[in-house]
Amino acid sequence: MAQIDVHDLSGKVVGQVELPDAIFDGEVKLHLIHQMVKAQLAARRAGTHSTLTRSEVHGTNAKPWRQKGTGRARAGDVKSPVWRHGGTVFGPKPRSYEQKVNRKVRRTALKSAFFTAYFVSRLYEYEQLPEPTGDMTHADRPDPRVASPDDRATPGDAA
Repeated sequence: MAQIDVHDLSGKVVGQVELPDAIFDGEVKLHLIHQMVKAQLAARRAGTHSTLTRSEVHGTNAKPWRQKGTGRARAGDVKSPVWRHGGTVFGPKPRSYEQKVNRKVRRTALKSAFFTAYFVSRLYEYEQLPEPTGDMTHADRPDPRVASPDDRATPGDAA
């Protein structure tokens, strides 16, 4: 059965906790982790890009000049994509980039991620975390009161 250390707020080991074998056994399936990361990053995309097609460009629908007899090239619309300030052909339109990931794939990817984190000693358990103060001014920075153990390997050291 897998075990990880339990740390206090100063980073000292105060005990160990057993991890269930149901999660921390089996093989790591990196392709499923990759698929989940791709799906999560795709879901973040706003998808709000848009261009005007020839039907959406502001302007008249009348022919700019008659079909024959002027010596100029024939033209039917000033909103043609060939013209300056004309519409865009096959331009981007708002859409969702969300990708569906099956439930079993999600679960297997999460198990693989947990097992990988355990294997490279990146799983931590703290005895008690500090109470949140409600001040969100430094929410993007890690809490300086929680010390991470220095003897842990970084993800690049797993080779």
